[in-house]
Amino acid sequence: MGAYITLSEAKEHLVVDAAYTGDDQYIEDLILDVEEIVESEICVPISEIVTEKGALPRPLRRAMLLLIGSYYKNREDEIQNSESARMRQASDRLMSLLRNYER
Repeated sequence: MGAYITLSEAKEHLVVDAAYTGDDQYIEDLILDVEEIVESEICVPISEIVTEKGALPRPLRRAMLLLIGSYYKNREDEIQNSESARMRQASDRLMSLLRNYER
C-alpha cells in the first residue's frame, strides 16, 4: 500500500502552511491509517480501483481527505457535537459509491 494522498495534498486540504513541518509525521500517519480504513470500508484494495495513471476515483479521494481532516481536527476518541457526525456521514456516502458488496 502506497500513499495515494500526498503530504502536500493533505496539508492543502487541512489548510496547514506548507512551511510548517511540526505535524508532518502525524499527517503522514493519518494518510496511511485512512487508506487502511477506506480499504476496509469498501472491501477492495485501493490498488485495484486506481486508474491506469494511478489516480484515485474522485469520490474516494474526497472521502479520504474528509477523514484525514476529521482525524486531524479531532484528536480524541469521543467527540460531542453533531458536526462530526455529519462529516462522517459524508465520507461514508462517498465510500459507499465504491463499496464491493459481494466481498
